[in-house]
Amino acid sequence: MNKVVLATCGALWAFTAGGWARAADDNRIDIQAVVTETYDSNVARSDAELAAERGITQQDWIFQPAISVDLLLPVSRQAFFLKGSVGYDFYADNHILNNGNIDLQGGVKGQIATCRGTLTDDFKDAQTDLQYLSLAATKNTELDETVALDGSCGGQIGIVPTLSVSERWSNNSAATLLTSNYRDFDLKTGIAYRHPRFGELSTYFSYDQADFPNRDLLVGPATIQDGYKVYGVGVQYDRRLGARIEGVVHISYTDLRPDAASVQGFQGVTYGADVTVRFSPLLQAKLSLQRGVQPTIWPGVTYEVDNSYGIEADYTLGRKLKLVAGASGGSDQYHGADLIPNVDISSETLWSVRGSIAYQLTRRFGLELDATHEARDANVAAFSYPDNRVALSLKAGI
Repeated sequence: MNKVVLATCGALWAFTAGGWARAADDNRIDIQAVVTETYDSNVARSDAELAAERGITQQDWIFQPAISVDLLLPVSRQAFFLKGSVGYDFYADNHILNNGNIDLQGGVKGQIATCRGTLTDDFKDAQTDLQYLSLAATKNTELDETVALDGSCGGQIGIVPTLSVSERWSNNSAATLLTSNYRDFDLKTGIAYRHPRFGELSTYFSYDQADFPNRDLLVGPATIQDGYKVYGVGVQYDRRLGARIEGVVHISYTDLRPDAASVQGFQGVTYGADVTVRFSPLLQAKLSLQRGVQPTIWPGVTYEVDNSYGIEADYTLGRKLKLVAGASGGSDQYHGADLIPNVDISSETLWSVRGSIAYQLTRRFGLELDATHEARDANVAAFSYPDNRVALSLKAGI
């Protein structure tokens, strides 16, 4: 029902925006053929014993042909966009992991009088990374789709109302993971003050409802569908000042109430920050910090508390060479009534470092070399691992 409402709102927006708004974006068409060869030292994302139980060889080579797109098309008085890639992953040894890989986000931006909005559809369909799978499944194609509508009304200066609504559907192909299929509806509404020199400061109320329609929990003599509801109030600051600093920071108080009393709830502060600092035309840094609650496809898990951080620096040498270095880390705590101690993961930490070199051979052809070291420490030792990945990509403009 919620998907129908979002789609209907988007259709009305697309048609009516054409008569009322003017797209301020420039036309952009960037389509590339990308071929990547990756060496992965630990495809299983576990120790050797658990990999053997899965029937997985830890080391493997992965051949990944794909088409990437980045389109922005102003049409009349609105703008349509599409970004992402479509490809296929071929494993040299672990053929069971061969799978298509689709990651696309499309939508439309428009304006009606003083109201502006963006409707997006984010679609992903790929083999689930074994980092996120227990022994319940190895081959699993995860189809994930999110439809979202974000909007606000008002001028460039003053107090304005804001609204954000989205729904996410996550479905798994493995029969043993059907109970992990979920849908997640999110609503955020608030009041903001905006000024070109100050940015935008808003206060908001949020509501989130997650349901696992195929998972029932035993409560006394009866059963109840697994899921939860989240209520939150918070403050967000969006600042885009000149070409030097831009970013979004938010902090809120969150109250998560599971549908089943046997699942532990969560009350506390959640937050997020994404900030970009441009030190010069050649050097910029991106900082991120997140703490939040969300559903997960781990069997028996109702929700996870996710804490993450990251930093990445880009340095451009001339018009052809670009260097990128970054590090990220975080921790997760999983909560669910059916978690089995010492068998299922209930907590973990993960960190990684990455570096890449991109060289543009000609206007149409480019090369990129990427190296990543990653490590996980889980409360169940078998799921702890180190991993090294090196990837070489050839990109050709179409």
